[in-house]
Amino acid sequence: MQTKYLLDANIFIESHNLHYHPSFCEKFWDWIVSGHKEGIFYSIDRIKGELVHQAKSDDELSIRLREERIPSNFFIPSLPDPIVAQQYGHLMGWLDSKTTHYLPKAIKEFQDHKIADPFLVATAMAHNYVIVTKEKSNPEAKNRVKIPDAASENRVKCITLQQLLRRHAHNDFEFIL
Repeated sequence: MQTKYLLDANIFIESHNLHYHPSFCEKFWDWIVSGHKEGIFYSIDRIKGELVHQAKSDDELSIRLREERIPSNFFIPSLPDPIVAQQYGHLMGWLDSKTTHYLPKAIKEFQDHKIADPFLVATAMAHNYVIVTKEKSNPEAKNRVKIPDAASENRVKCITLQQLLRRHAHNDFEFIL
């Protein structure tokens, strides 16, 4: 079975703003769409919600997503999925067991239903995705629950964009399985 990946918001933001802006690297964005067409690159609805701003916004990434330059079905539903909801409950149970490790502020932030991070991890838990994020693990951190740490503690693998590129990009962003 082919590994499937969920992209974190920071992959879109940093790629767009720093390394792969469409004005000089449209092939990167085509590569993402190609990976989606092959059924292995996705993200979740909550990530899209963090990235898409009001219709009047002139934020280029937001415009790109509103214009569906990345197909809307790239962003899979997380909240209405009962398996994700069940895994979200397990994830929150894990977090409750970490009250002696994380500061109350960190726990409250990760439990906030408005942020995408716990839904990203729960979706990966539910459907065996690998998360692609720029966040670095820091198990000693107490002031913030990092995606790689929550994922690792719940048997979800995380990789970086560079690792994903090495696995699935060839010769100027040609998608490979």
